[in-house]
Amino acid sequence: MTKAERLQDLVPDAELGHYSILHHIAEGGMGHVFKAYEPSLNREVAIKVLRSEFSDNPRYLKFFDEEAQNIAALRHANIVPIYYIGRQGELYYFVMPFIEGSTLDDWIEEQTRMNLEQAEWVLSQAIDALDWALTHEIVHLDIKPSNFLLDSNGSILLTDFGLARSLNGIDGDAEENRECFGTPAYICPEQILNQHTDQKSDIYSLGATMYHLTTMCFLHDYDTVEQIIMAHLDAPFPYKDAEEAGLPPGWINLFDRMTQKRPEDRFQNYEELRQALIKVDRLAPVSVRFSEEPEDSKAIPVPMRSYGSPEFIHGILNQNLKSWTENQVDQGIEWKRKAVVDAITATSKPLPISESVEALKEIGTEVKEAEVDDVAKALELVPEIRDYVHGLANTSFFGKEGQVITTKKAVRTVGDKLAQGLILFGIYLRDHFPEDRTFNWFPIWQHSLATAVVSNLLIKYISREIHQEEPSKSQQIKEVTGKYLRKFFQADPAYKAFYAGLLHDFGKIILSQIAPYPYYAVLRRAGENMEPVHALESKLMELTHMEAGELWLSRYGFDATTRDAVVHHHDLSARKGPVCAAVALANIMVKRHGIGFSGSPIVDIKEPWGTAAWEELKKYSKNDLLSPGLMEAEFVPMIGQLPNFEKPVPPELSSDFAK
Repeated sequence: MTKAERLQDLVPDAELGHYSILHHIAEGGMGHVFKAYEPSLNREVAIKVLRSEFSDNPRYLKFFDEEAQNIAALRHANIVPIYYIGRQGELYYFVMPFIEGSTLDDWIEEQTRMNLEQAEWVLSQAIDALDWALTHEIVHLDIKPSNFLLDSNGSILLTDFGLARSLNGIDGDAEENRECFGTPAYICPEQILNQHTDQKSDIYSLGATMYHLTTMCFLHDYDTVEQIIMAHLDAPFPYKDAEEAGLPPGWINLFDRMTQKRPEDRFQNYEELRQALIKVDRLAPVSVRFSEEPEDSKAIPVPMRSYGSPEFIHGILNQNLKSWTENQVDQGIEWKRKAVVDAITATSKPLPISESVEALKEIGTEVKEAEVDDVAKALELVPEIRDYVHGLANTSFFGKEGQVITTKKAVRTVGDKLAQGLILFGIYLRDHFPEDRTFNWFPIWQHSLATAVVSNLLIKYISREIHQEEPSKSQQIKEVTGKYLRKFFQADPAYKAFYAGLLHDFGKIILSQIAPYPYYAVLRRAGENMEPVHALESKLMELTHMEAGELWLSRYGFDATTRDAVVHHHDLSARKGPVCAAVALANIMVKRHGIGFSGSPIVDIKEPWGTAAWEELKKYSKNDLLSPGLMEAEFVPMIGQLPNFEKPVPPELSSDFAK
């Protein structure tokens, strides 16, 4: 066995200290990494060796020694530890465990984009590792995907502290003289400018890293290193790219704040970042950047929060239909409009969904004020709805975020009418909605319920019934809006909006019952080609789900307000009153948050403010304080607080109380 004295000696079976070299693994800015074997402990290790051109330079030797000291000082489940520090001939090295697994850079190489659950899991562990390093007065200064290892146990491990700087004075004299090290794609502005660095520098690079992993795009993507460096200094955060990649608003706001140019504008410590991650779905923008003028209507992807695969339409296609997903969609499948219309309006052979007309109509019946005790008792019969009402009451919509309250208090908070509507909806799904062996409609009901609740709250918001403000401001709003809203709100459009929101996508269920495989073809092609579902419906079935829903609702005598909302929920240019406008706007906002899944892979319009629907709703408020900026800063982030809704399981209890 040859004893290695120089870098070129590090070949398989060469001896370095009491380790036997197996093979070269990787090369970094300051050194090479080798896989080796330690016979005395019968284990494999990773050995980092300083590059030969640096081994004669006292300054680089100092950096290398500091890395070893920095790692040796850290003992944490998410940080790769150090076993040994040594020197042999011209070789300076230290030894770490060999981690079986991959790096986060491998995900990028494989174009494997992280979903938001994975991103939260990775980011939380990275925060813990960096926060622990900071408690030992160490900042990393080279955060990037390749420096995070994923081990066989599913843990994230931070490695490569080669550029790390100690805050306790070990290398204080060297900071001003240290060159601009770092990886261009993820480097922070202060490193580029050779200014003071601290934990906020690592927060910037971590934000750039996570942005890349969740979008498969660099934070600043340019052709040359010089352009990338200048972009870190001058270019704004890529909001449009983030939206087009399908990131929901809260995550965009998180990465935006993490990568602010000025360190003082970022999260100031890891606890702030940790708390922001907990509340990421409702995180407000760094500052309002939305103009009063509508932007172009270029569609953006819907954030896919469903755990179903694209082949199964993100949970809509039942898993037992694997053969459908393995076959190519028949491009020639088409249904003529007349056949679709005839199937919807047929009297001799009604659709399965038609058997539940009366139960469905019952939800839309104008609910009366009820005793809170009675509503609370009814909630106990539908526990999933009870939990949903509790979750809804504990949101910022009602100023109750995070509070633990009783069921009675939850009913009072959300309002007994909305609570009753939710109960009737839960009973409908539990007892009356027909099962479909082809499609699993729960993702669409999740989307529809969120749209219904947001539609309801949106109308209440413009009347300031749910918004918490300073007394003087609230009084000002009441003085401006009261005389205009009195007549309008006597008809309770907020509940009508809830009902219309529940049914706005009902036409998709209708079309699927008429022609299951053609409708699967519609949904699959929409996902594969990033096309609007209603455009493919027109192409393959000559009828959209809006038209199908309106035909079915008309056939069974549903009210005109609901029918208008169903027909126009994709049409923000319609002027059909506040209920229709609220549903159309809510549909867009819910899609932007990825709540449930409607089958459409894109948001129809990126910027709904300035549209006719917005103006239609706003005119009922007559409130000059309502603006796109206010909506984006206040209302939209709160949508992310909406609770999850679990599908009701049929119990042995009777639902006669609701009739």
